[in-house]
Amino acid sequence: MAWYDDPVIVTAVAVVIIFAIGLVIYAMTRLGKKREPKKTQKTSIDSSQEYASSPFRITKSVPSTTATSAKDELRMLD
Repeated sequence: MAWYDDPVIVTAVAVVIIFAIGLVIYAMTRLGKKREPKKTQKTSIDSSQEYASSPFRITKSVPSTTATSAKDELRMLD
């Protein structure tokens, strides 16, 4: 008599396999929910911190003509 001839053993093996698959799926969904907020925290990092290890210097510049016209507009508003 082989193990697969006994319906009790077949049922027990099937229940163990279904339980193991369910446990794996449950663990994957729990880990997926925990990792998601970490990704959003990474995107909130300031761009200066993100490129701190870069060999290039990142700066913002404004053309002198734009700066001069902005100063004139601010003087008129005062």
